[in-house]
Amino acid sequence: MRLICRVLGVIVYPLLTLPELRIQQWVKPANRSLVLGSVADLTRGRAELVLENAFLSQQVIGGHIG
Repeated sequence: MRLICRVLGVIVYPLLTLPELRIQQWVKPANRSLVLGSVADLTRGRAELVLENAFLSQQVIGGHIG
């Protein structure tokens, strides 16, 4: 039983944490110049901006600024 739990932990845990890691990488600001950042922001779609605002609002509400 212990072996089964260990194997499931090794397989299942990464699958459960992968979406969270992808979201963190997606919303993390890129290290680029102001000009390139501005150009990239101009090309973003409305849906992407709305989703980012929702994530940022949740961080402010939850006090996870940093």
